[in-house]
Amino acid sequence: MTDQADFLLARIAEDEAVARAAFQQVKERVVGGWYWSDAGDAVFLDDTPTPVACGPWKQPMHQPSAQHMVRWDPERVLAECLAKRRIVESAQRAFRGREEFGRSPLERGAASGFGLAVTLLAMAYADHPEYREEYGLSSASSNIGAEQLRDH
Repeated sequence: MTDQADFLLARIAEDEAVARAAFQQVKERVVGGWYWSDAGDAVFLDDTPTPVACGPWKQPMHQPSAQHMVRWDPERVLAECLAKRRIVESAQRAFRGREEFGRSPLERGAASGFGLAVTLLAMAYADHPEYREEYGLSSASSNIGAEQLRDH
């Protein structure tokens, strides 16, 4: 659990750093939310006319890509990172508790459930150079291709 948890916490920290870097100063406030323009030509910082991304010159943006960007704005990414961090930290406590206080069925169940959650979270980083096969499920069940990810 320790290596896997450390790997996952490091990836979460990287995601947080990238999201924080995407926040922008607008007048006297910092903005991290994004919205899609009604004109269909750009993604903007919340409550501003400041573009984050736009389509080719005088052409609309690819709408599914723009909507994806808006859905994963920096504020959302930070919320996801916080939730993932809490899952990993809860798993670490569950495993420590199991070692310190014995192995009651409840403790084994909690540790097992949290361990599975951490494994599933780590699978999102399978393309990272530091990812190790033992962080994921067995290769037969974790061999998820791009088509399967898109269709689920």
